[in-house]
Amino acid sequence: MAAADHPRTATILLAAGASRRLGGDVPKCLRPLVGRPLYRWALDRCLACEGVNQVILVVPADHLSQVEADLAESTDGGNVRVVWGGNTRAESARMGLAAVTDDVDLVVLHDAARPFASESLFLRVLSEAQRTGAA
Repeated sequence: MAAADHPRTATILLAAGASRRLGGDVPKCLRPLVGRPLYRWALDRCLACEGVNQVILVVPADHLSQVEADLAESTDGGNVRVVWGGNTRAESARMGLAAVTDDVDLVVLHDAARPFASESLFLRVLSEAQRTGAA
C-alpha cells in the first residue's frame, strides 16, 4: 500500500505500566536499553513509520514531566503528544484514545515494552485494519 493510500492513523504507545512483575523503582518503559529509555525504541519506530500521522505516548503520571523533558531535548519527539496513563492497561488505552484528534481514521495500540516491531509489521496491521475494520 502506498503512503498516499493510508488512512489518517494514530499510534497510541502504551508506556504507563507499573512494572509490578519486573519490580524496582523505575517503570520498565523508562529503564535504559543500550543508552536510551525502552519506550524510545518503540517511539522512534513509530515516528519513522510513514503510515503513522500522530503518536500519543501514554506514560505514568508521576513521570510525565521527565518524559516531556526528554522529548523536548530530542529533535524527533516534537510531534508526540504525551498523556498520563491510568491504573490499568485498559484505563491507559482509554486515556490515549481520548487524546486522538477527530481527523484520525484508524488507531493502532502498541506496547512500548515491545520496542522492536518493524515498520512492515505496522503497515501490515494498518492494511488489514483498513480492509476489515480491525486487526
